[in-house]
Amino acid sequence: TLEVYFNFNSARLVETEKRKIRSFFENEELKGLKVEVYGYADCIGSEVYNLKLSKKRAKAVSDFLKVFGVEVVKAEGLGERKESEVLCLNRKAEIVFIGEGK
Repeated sequence: TLEVYFNFNSARLVETEKRKIRSFFENEELKGLKVEVYGYADCIGSEVYNLKLSKKRAKAVSDFLKVFGVEVVKAEGLGERKESEVLCLNRKAEIVFIGEGK
């Protein structure tokens, strides 16, 4: 699993996170890899808003991955994540590796 973090109230990928994704997926051996992407939000704001934001985060990561020939099988927003008391660690998308591509 690769975690990609977002700024507060944002679904825009910042450069540091784009570099993280790029450095991982530029490896030729990973071309065509199948993944699932799950977006999350922290607990600030309404559940409805956070679900929408988490979906936008999953889509942003999914769209960026497709540039590298990664097959995104599923991109889903799961709403609020309460995994960490440090709120910024809950503002993320997870890229889950599920297998080889075509």
